[in-house]
Amino acid sequence: MSKFNDPQGFTNMVYTAVIRVMRTVTMPVQSAIRYVRNAFTGQSVARKAANDVTESVKNLTKPPESIREYVDAGQYYVARVVVYLMLLVLIVTPALILNYVVPPVRSRFFTRTMPIDSVDIPSYTGKVRLTDRSSGKVLFEGALQSGRINGFGKLYDYDGNTRYEGTFQMEVYQGYGELYYKEGGLRYKGNFSGNQFDGQGTLYFNDGSVQYEGSFAKGLYEGPGTLYAGDGSVLYKGDFVKGLYEGQGTLYKNGETVYEGMFKAGNPEGTGRGYHDGSVISEGEYKDSYFQKGYTTLYSDSGALLYTGEVNDGKYDGEGSLYNEDGSILYEGHFSKGEYDGEGTLFDQYGQTVYEGTFAKGLYEGNGTSYSSDGEKVYSGSFSKGEYEGEGTLYGTGGRVLYSGKFAKGIYEGQGKLYSEAGNLLYDGAFKAGKYEGDGRSYSEAGTLVYEGSFLGGEREGKGKAYDPGSGRMIYDGDFSKGVYQGDGFLYDPGTQKKTYEGGFRNGVYDGKGILYDPSSGGKLYEGEFSLGAFNGAGKLYDASTGKVAQEGEFRNGVLVTSQADLNQAADAASGVNQSGGGNSGSNSGGSGTAAEPGVNLGIGPSQNTDSSAAVGSAPQESSAPQENSTPRRNSGSSSGRQHRPEEKGPGINLRNREN
Repeated sequence: MSKFNDPQGFTNMVYTAVIRVMRTVTMPVQSAIRYVRNAFTGQSVARKAANDVTESVKNLTKPPESIREYVDAGQYYVARVVVYLMLLVLIVTPALILNYVVPPVRSRFFTRTMPIDSVDIPSYTGKVRLTDRSSGKVLFEGALQSGRINGFGKLYDYDGNTRYEGTFQMEVYQGYGELYYKEGGLRYKGNFSGNQFDGQGTLYFNDGSVQYEGSFAKGLYEGPGTLYAGDGSVLYKGDFVKGLYEGQGTLYKNGETVYEGMFKAGNPEGTGRGYHDGSVISEGEYKDSYFQKGYTTLYSDSGALLYTGEVNDGKYDGEGSLYNEDGSILYEGHFSKGEYDGEGTLFDQYGQTVYEGTFAKGLYEGNGTSYSSDGEKVYSGSFSKGEYEGEGTLYGTGGRVLYSGKFAKGIYEGQGKLYSEAGNLLYDGAFKAGKYEGDGRSYSEAGTLVYEGSFLGGEREGKGKAYDPGSGRMIYDGDFSKGVYQGDGFLYDPGTQKKTYEGGFRNGVYDGKGILYDPSSGGKLYEGEFSLGAFNGAGKLYDASTGKVAQEGEFRNGVLVTSQADLNQAADAASGVNQSGGGNSGSNSGGSGTAAEPGVNLGIGPSQNTDSSAAVGSAPQESSAPQENSTPRRNSGSSSGRQHRPEEKGPGINLRNREN
């Protein structure tokens, strides 16, 4: 419904003039100047002289009481008061002419030009031409009464364009007048009251065509009138209240009647008829633009079919079909209170099925199947409030299964199986919030088992077994934390399946007590303390071929720093026990511990590589295990475009005027 806006914006020039005049009046300096000027004007002199004459006339009735009150005039004596009276008459006569004769003549036959901020304005009465002081452009032509704009006049903008022509009262539009666009075209002609359209008038578009003709009140459409479109066709004819359709009226579209009957607050309400192509398509009671009950057919503004079916209480209710603006089918099935509810089928703009199944309150609810824009199945199973909920299967391109199992609020939750795009199993186990959590098995992209055990937040956590993705053989059995070895565990060679390490781990490397084995023979290489993957603390190095101890003592960062003999000697010395030959035996055994016994070949350790943290401490990890915390999954949310969720509420029957 088009509503007329307050034309206050077109009166800015008038208020600018008023502000400037009021500023002039209130300025103390200008007031003083005006007082001095007025004291010496003809009007001021005339008023003073008139007062003196009045006083003198009063004294004429009193005869002179002394010779001094006479003036010698030759043969006669003339009273002084008479002489004064004659002088006053000579002075007053011109003043009276200036005060009472000149202004009416000037206002009727002459126009004075003065700047709009002139100090003469507050006391001026007559025709004026007010100009901008700096540019000299005329801003107003008309009449002033004691400095106020009253009567007929013309208002101009600073570009010289006429903005208003008509009658004024105290600087505001009052009575008949014409308002113009800035470009010069007529905006409105008719009656005004207090700067607003009031009474009969006609409103125009910028191109000069009629927008509205009829009655106004306080700037709004009020009473009988006719509203037009930009092309000149009638939009509405009937009664208005406060700028809105109200009362009896007829609504048109492209020159054809679409509704006739009662309106309220701009909408069809009460008894009325709906039309399409000149034929009645609905007749009965309307409320707030909605047809209340029965079977009806609705069309869009362009004439395309929108809906056919049952209506109750102004909303789609029962079996029906909803269409797009282009006439293609949008939904077919059951409605309740204006929403999809019950069995139905939803379509995209090309007529392709998006969803088929059950609805509740406009959302997918219960069992159903959703489809992609190319017709492929996306999901089949249970829904709740428009999201995957309960048992269901998610599909990829070509109909391949991506996931099969439990859902909660659109994401994986509970037992399920996840598959790759190639169709290979990636995970089989428990999910929580879309991530692996609980007991499960993960597989490589090729489908080989890489881990079985416990998960938390998408990562390996707790007891588990890791497998080589190439051979499928076990490489680790033990504790995990945040996806890495942490706690006690066993490492195995994927080729021989022999243990390569058993003991403690921290952040994926050897840490704490542990035993390192030769992957070929299975014999011990080292037994003792580790720290961050290196020999650190008490330990023994073995010859893998003989199984004999090669070095024993205290290690630091993979290097023997104190042999066991030195440790024993230091312990004996500390206890006060004197063992003969002990000192020589300690130094012969290696003292600093930087060399192995002759003939010992470990193939690993500090004698071959001083960077023992690299040689010993890097526990082998499964090299190509998938990232459990980056779970590959088909997007189950509505943002993917794969699940087409309907509007929460189905559109109702709306005959509201859409002229804008």
